Amino acid sequence: VGNRVAGSSRHQVSVWSTYDFQDVALKGFGVGGGVSYRDAFYVDVFNANLAPAKPVVDLLAYYRSAAYDLQLNIGNAANVRWYKHGGGENSAIPGDARSVQLSARFKF
Repeated sequence: VGNRVAGSSRHQVSVWSTYDFQDVALKGFGVGGGVSYRDAFYVDVFNANLAPAKPVVDLLAYYRSAAYDLQLNIGNAANVRWYKHGGGENSAIPGDARSVQLSARFKF
């Protein structure tokens, strides 16, 4: 009684935005980015062990044409150590480290 639910944060927020370049020479190019933040949370039902709060930054760059799209995603760009949720008594599940993904989509 009186303890917070394990794995639940008081505050959590995500913000994401993209921008398509308007200049004729850069037509089709765009960039984006976002930040996710989660407050510290207890990993156990006794509220004895606290996982720290961390912001996580994701980035995006792309090119879109009539024939194909190319997109580069960078997840956790600053490679911060963060925790997804509690994993049971006295443990927390770590979030993903920095990741880079390049994708191509062809239209036909």
